[in-house]
Parts: sequence; C-alpha cells; structure tokens
Amino acid sequence: MTKYYGTETERVLVEDFGIADTRAMSIRQAMREIHRAVCYLDNHNLKRIWQHYPEIVSVANYYGKNEDGLKTFTRKELDND
Repeated sequence: MTKYYGTETERVLVEDFGIADTRAMSIRQAMREIHRAVCYLDNHNLKRIWQHYPEIVSVANYYGKNEDGLKTFTRKELDND
C-alpha cells in the first residue's frame, strides 16, 4: 500500500531520513512556519537573521526547495540589494 504524504518535505522526513511519521507532520509544520516568517522579513532584517541565525534561513530554504512554488533565499540577492 502506498503511503500518502501531505507534502514532499514530509515524505523526505519519513522515507529518506527515517523520522517517525508521527513526528514528521509536526516537524514539517514547524518548518512551514519558519519559512513563512522568513518570507515576511524585509532585506534589512533578513540580513540580520542570516548573520546571527543562518540555521533559520537554511531551514526556510530547505522547505522552500522541497515544496513547489515557494520562495528560496540566496546571499547573492541580499548582497545586490
């Protein structure tokens, strides 16, 4: 029987990383909220987060790359601002 996942990120967490499906949903939801919060940052604040908490941007990027049509963040974009 094929397992249904709500998102690609959830599938990766369970199938590729071996995280229990009972935990994958809450991890994915947390990643979604991080992505959403980072999306709302202006460039000044995004630069500050990237400088002091690069892991936050990394999580947002990982989620954005796994879910179709979501924004990702690059240092180059910020440096050109």
